[in-house]
Amino acid sequence: MVDLKKYADDGYKEFQSSLIPNLPKEKILGVRIPQLRKIAREFDQKDFHWELPHKYYDEYNLHALMINEMTDFNEVISKLQDLLPFVDNWATCDLIRPKAGDTRDYLPYINPWLESDHLYTRRFAIVFHLRNFTGDDYEKNFAIKVLSAPGDEYYLNMAKGWYLQQLTLNHPEEGLFMMDQVANRDVQKIARQKIRDSRMISQGIKDKLTKSRNL
Repeated sequence: MVDLKKYADDGYKEFQSSLIPNLPKEKILGVRIPQLRKIAREFDQKDFHWELPHKYYDEYNLHALMINEMTDFNEVISKLQDLLPFVDNWATCDLIRPKAGDTRDYLPYINPWLESDHLYTRRFAIVFHLRNFTGDDYEKNFAIKVLSAPGDEYYLNMAKGWYLQQLTLNHPEEGLFMMDQVANRDVQKIARQKIRDSRMISQGIKDKLTKSRNL
């Protein structure tokens, strides 16, 4: 296993700690993501310390980035199943972006993960959907599953709000319609704010947003 301590940056550690308040500061080394990406690209998969748990947040980030570099779909699924239960923050969760296989190959795994007992497994599944199935491959039943994921945790609601913003960007009328179907007012509030803040969503859609019935 590569010694990440030699890449630690105290200033970046402070910055990361401010973004992830649920993590004790001593668990963060402060290794910048570009450096971790470089290590993940160059490090031999066979020599990586895959055993869990890790001691540091940065090791989990490297673990996630190593999975992103893998090309064997079945191996990726195996590694995801190992890693996800140990993910304890939004930043590591959102770093996981596997590329192996076709995105639809992941659906038999992603959709059950939407109902996991583990918060960040659910968030990972929502974020996977928003990155891969809010564009041309969008299906209404996907949105229903995503927005029905159980739980009211802050980082889950943030992911659902982000999902609705991305859906509204790609399919404006559908995004606004699905937002009106959401019973959770916190998710609605987050989604509305993200849509208003987006520079990629037209003012016309933002004006419709203010008139929707659940404002």
